[in-house]
Amino acid sequence: MFSLTVFQDADAAKIFSGQAISQICDKMMTVGLVWVIASLGSLRLVPWFLAAGALPHLLFSRPAAKWIGKLGALKTVVATDVARALVYAAAGAAWALWPKMAVLFCVTFLANCASALFNPAIMSLPASLPRSKEGLLGQLTAMVDSCFSMGNIAGPIAAASLYPWLGLGGLFLANAASYLLAAFLESRIKAASAPNPKKSPVSAADDEVKPRIPFKEDGLVRFLLAAFSLMNMAFTPILAFLPLFAKYRFNGGIGTLSAMETSLGLGMASGSLVLSLLSAHGKAGTRIIASLFSISLMYLIFALNRTPALACMALLALGAALSVLNVTLLTLFQARPLEEDVPAVMGWVNLISVGAIPVSMAFMGGLIESANLGKLALACACVLLALAGMTSFYPGVRAA
Repeated sequence: MFSLTVFQDADAAKIFSGQAISQICDKMMTVGLVWVIASLGSLRLVPWFLAAGALPHLLFSRPAAKWIGKLGALKTVVATDVARALVYAAAGAAWALWPKMAVLFCVTFLANCASALFNPAIMSLPASLPRSKEGLLGQLTAMVDSCFSMGNIAGPIAAASLYPWLGLGGLFLANAASYLLAAFLESRIKAASAPNPKKSPVSAADDEVKPRIPFKEDGLVRFLLAAFSLMNMAFTPILAFLPLFAKYRFNGGIGTLSAMETSLGLGMASGSLVLSLLSAHGKAGTRIIASLFSISLMYLIFALNRTPALACMALLALGAALSVLNVTLLTLFQARPLEEDVPAVMGWVNLISVGAIPVSMAFMGGLIESANLGKLALACACVLLALAGMTSFYPGVRAA
């Protein structure tokens, strides 16, 4: 069913506008940052740099749910946006004074300390908005997911245009301003509130996925978390393949990297925006299985090709399938567990999504200079395809 109701909600609009702006600037800065790492350092530094940014998500995976539960999802989102604004402002001021590699690794680590709390908080936030009780939880989740996708589209384009003019120091300062703006908009939201651990209401909207089950007793959620933790080990190396393919396989520059990043982001944004306007029909399990195989196939095409245009087309389709998978899983993880368990589940989702990067990137760091890039990417794609096939045979997934 086509609907603009989600975007007509004042609180949802504030979240969308604030996060869309901050994610565009954040991605713009990240593209410039990764390009500087790839240009100044060796091949081996790229995966280690990405691992440094993911390490805080691993360190804070256990306490994050407790802190979010005490502070509330909305206040956590606002506080972490302010914290990241301060970190990036300090990085912009220090860029011309301190050793560049030291600044890059420090700002990445510190900013991700805040992101380790922000990510599970923003993923828990849709369930606390009133509209989620009106059958719009999936569309609200898709709207939040589309904010990140917007950054993946406009960010790389802005990076290619502004990096030669502002440099990385200027991009740091622009990112700080965007996070302050996002925090200001989010602070004006009054409808969202922290979950009440004494109550677990089941609304009409929640009846689509019932009954609500305690996290420790939900075999399907625990299986999906375990399965996707393994899949991410094969999928996350694509973060390192993008700049490395741009520079070494395609002999391109930051424009080539921006084109690939934009293609991936455009696919994700298109999928998320469609899902935010349309009510999903059919079984969630069917969408999970179909999107998993689509992602694996596009990963294979990306690994095998030798032209930037084909790489961009594969990444566009991969991004669309990835957004369908993300929104379907996040909606399931918000609607299925007890309300007080949602931050804990989202903490695990964040750990799986980001915290697995240090392990996979450490492994990649040891192979990236000695192994052929194409063969390494092909191996990752084949492993992902095999894991997708095994997941599809789990009865609970097919029945979801």
